[in-house]
Amino acid sequence: KEYTIETNSVISKKRNGKKQINQYVVINLIGKGQFSKVKKILDSKSKKYFAMKSLTNRDSREEAYLLLRHSGHL
Repeated sequence: KEYTIETNSVISKKRNGKKQINQYVVINLIGKGQFSKVKKILDSKSKKYFAMKSLTNRDSREEAYLLLRHSGHL
């Protein structure tokens, strides 16, 4: 099963030395481009892994977390 979650509300903090965004813990960087990064994350509630794409606004340097995708292959 694959699905996408979009959010405009983001709470970012450090937890046990790892970055946490909402209920998702950042595991590692999978890849990056000029304006985006893809990170492997763990949902602390369901214990499932996801890929998260974050986009950076070049002018304001703000980062928007727009895409979460679950796949059994992560």
